[in-house]
Amino acid sequence: MLRLSLRVTKACTTRLSYIKWSHGRWILRLKVKRGREEVWPLPPDVKQAIDDYLELDHERRTMLGTDGLDQYIIQPHSNPRTL
Repeated sequence: MLRLSLRVTKACTTRLSYIKWSHGRWILRLKVKRGREEVWPLPPDVKQAIDDYLELDHERRTMLGTDGLDQYIIQPHSNPRTL
C-alpha cells in the first residue's frame, strides 16, 4: 500500500485479477475516482510479497472457497458470518 501510494479502500478491494503481466513487467490496474482507470507498475519485491502471502494463506482460502483468480488479495481472517 505504501510503496504504491494506494488508499486503504483500494488496497482492501484489490483482486488478484487486477495484477497482470504486461510489456515485461507486472502491473496493477485499478479504477480510481470518477471511474477512471489507472495503471501502476508493480515492483518485483511487492509482487513477491503478495505471492508469499497468498501461498501462506492458500489452505484457509481453499477451505472457505475464497480462492481463485478473482479473489481479494486482502481477506479478513475472522468474519462474523462465516467464522
